[in-house]
Amino acid sequence: MLEEFEKKDFQKILKHNALEAHRWMKETDSSAVRVYDRNLGAFPVTVELYNEYARIVDYSVPPMADDDVTLMKDIVSRFLYIEHDRILYLARKKREGREQHEKTDESLAVEVRESGLTFECELLKYVDTGLFLDQVNTRRMIQGMSRSMRVLNLFAYTSSFSVYAAAGGA
Repeated sequence: MLEEFEKKDFQKILKHNALEAHRWMKETDSSAVRVYDRNLGAFPVTVELYNEYARIVDYSVPPMADDDVTLMKDIVSRFLYIEHDRILYLARKKREGREQHEKTDESLAVEVRESGLTFECELLKYVDTGLFLDQVNTRRMIQGMSRSMRVLNLFAYTSSFSVYAAAGGA
């Protein structure tokens, strides 16, 4: 069970980060952003916005207790202004050796913008959406240095770096 101060700390961080994220999204023509990234030990999760959805990925081992997940979803709903039925929770199991993350039968594909570019992200089928939101600045750097360049993207999981390079004139 979470302590009261842990809940309040999570709320403060989420509120602050959400204000910054909404400003950034407006300035950059983006609809997807990471709002929280495992800042507190009591909340070892990432919280990301994809349009009208909030996606929570739990990194704790074992995953958080159901009561704590319910509380966390309530906090995310209140502080990010997201409807409860649009908050997605995924537990990220620790892999061993060459083990891969399992894909689910559920699917929810959404089209999002990042820096004016459009991407399709799958929010439920896989533990990763394919658009790693913490890498936006790196992608923007690639865009800025790609004019008249030829690019071979050997790590083209979703081709987001290639899209940015093309937008930069590669």
